[in-house]
Amino acid sequence: MEIPLHATSKDRRHLEDLADLYAIIKATEHLEKAYARDLVGAEEYTAACLKLLTQYKSTASALTDIDVQDFIKTYSLEAPRAVDRLLRAGVPATTLHKQADKEGSNSQIRVAETTQFFITAMDAVKLEQVGKREFVDQA
Repeated sequence: MEIPLHATSKDRRHLEDLADLYAIIKATEHLEKAYARDLVGAEEYTAACLKLLTQYKSTASALTDIDVQDFIKTYSLEAPRAVDRLLRAGVPATTLHKQADKEGSNSQIRVAETTQFFITAMDAVKLEQVGKREFVDQA
């Protein structure tokens, strides 16, 4: 005896979209765990994550009648990393961290330069160099 899961082709497409959403969430969770444990390289992670993000956006746009947060609660999905990546960040972790590293290195350079100029100024004061020309020549 067969039990039909759907009555129309529209119902079938809807169920397939729900199944795709479930699979994307689970795959993203596994990818995030693997990246956190350094089991996946940065380039491979970025490529896979971008693909999953694209698939998620496409699938979520097809499922306009459901809320993804409610879907996750309804089906008891334990996927906090996937929720963060798909619903909150929207970009791979490598992209977020590269931006932070670039900003961090610029600020580190600024701190080093400021420290250098401060030490030069302190040395000039200790040597009693009060003339503008003496100080500018040192800097």
